Amino acid sequence: MGKDKVSQRLTGYIDPHNSKKSYKNNNEKQIKLIHPNSQEIIRKCILDIKSGRNVQRARGIPRDYQHLNTIVSRLKTLMEHIYDDCGKTDITKLTAKDIENVCYKMQIGEIKWKTSKGERVYKSTRDYIKIFKDFWHWYMRDQREQNKEIPDITLNLANDTQTESEFVYTTLEDTTKLIDNAKPYYKTQIAFQFDTGIRSPSELMNIRKKDISYISKNGQEFVQVNIRDETSKTFGRKITLTISGKLIKHFIESQELGANDPLFTVTPYRANEYLKRLFKSTFGEKLKGFKGIKPENKELTMYDLRHSSCCYWINKGKSDTWLKYRFGWRKSDMIVYYSKYLGMEDDINEDDLITTIDKHQLEKNLDSQNKEIINLQEDVVSRDRRLQILEAKIDKMQEWMDKLSIDTIDSARKKGKIEHSKLSNIIAGQREKKSVEQ
Repeated sequence: MGKDKVSQRLTGYIDPHNSKKSYKNNNEKQIKLIHPNSQEIIRKCILDIKSGRNVQRARGIPRDYQHLNTIVSRLKTLMEHIYDDCGKTDITKLTAKDIENVCYKMQIGEIKWKTSKGERVYKSTRDYIKIFKDFWHWYMRDQREQNKEIPDITLNLANDTQTESEFVYTTLEDTTKLIDNAKPYYKTQIAFQFDTGIRSPSELMNIRKKDISYISKNGQEFVQVNIRDETSKTFGRKITLTISGKLIKHFIESQELGANDPLFTVTPYRANEYLKRLFKSTFGEKLKGFKGIKPENKELTMYDLRHSSCCYWINKGKSDTWLKYRFGWRKSDMIVYYSKYLGMEDDINEDDLITTIDKHQLEKNLDSQNKEIINLQEDVVSRDRRLQILEAKIDKMQEWMDKLSIDTIDSARKKGKIEHSKLSNIIAGQREKKSVEQ
């Protein structure tokens, strides 16, 4: 077993991208590909971020290695484009105009991403801008320690502007078909991913049996998963499973997993390859009906299941706070993105114009009125029941009186069982009634 795998076993964290190994082997090689005028300051920035020094958000978790690799790679790419555009090689000597021009040209497709298969338009310019902003703000703080004030050249960089990337989006019905056609292991994984919207593979591969618990609500048992803080990109959270609970429970029992055993062990590469085949075999020629980048060559990946889960729950009309917690978002911009992707539009009506406080008070008043109406209804029902019982008793007495013959009454009088005066009145009444009927 390699050192990295031993480390993963001991720490309990699985690094699906081998980011730590990549950092150790390739980080310095990548830095050396940057012009010598910029190498030293970028190297210092990386070391500070790694140690959590002089940065705004220091998390100190294993996933930071992936972030460090991304910083070096994207700063290297930006500096190559800046050199081609204006000839500058020192990242600390850039002006606002230098970085704005390059980022704008990347956004409109004038500067393209070079790959082994040719040139492509950048679809994540926002990510490059964010990396540069983080670097520059670190540089400003670093220089401030040396009593040097550096202007912020990133103020006009619009890091919320980018070509929105597309993805394959499956509905609950589509996902159910995939689950029905999948192998037993993948049935559980697909259902779990769609249900939770968990990040794959980083969060998914770090879910262990000990992270699954069972809770009772209103007499029903539910399965809950704990996405631990140390394995999450943003923050830990506990999610109640509504779609995959029974599958997960059966899966754990059938696999006889120990407390520290991971639920899902298939590598991301193998899982994605299987999903591509399953997607094609399930829907065949209907693939063109799915949203995606290229209708003629659509492929489903593990991360697409997170996208699909987001679309599913947003369609359910859940609150922003609920959605941000479930999907591990710190801001609401992703909710806006998925709502726009689904073609949702703002539809304001009179109810929307009520302020939160007024609406809350109105709901309380309605609840109170509803309770009063219910109490009145219950009181009316109770009175109706008492009236029905009383009428039934009267009917029975009348029936008994009708059956009572005059002869019976005379016999009772002779035996002294009824007082004479009262009996005379009864007989007179019976005779009068009989004459009327005749």
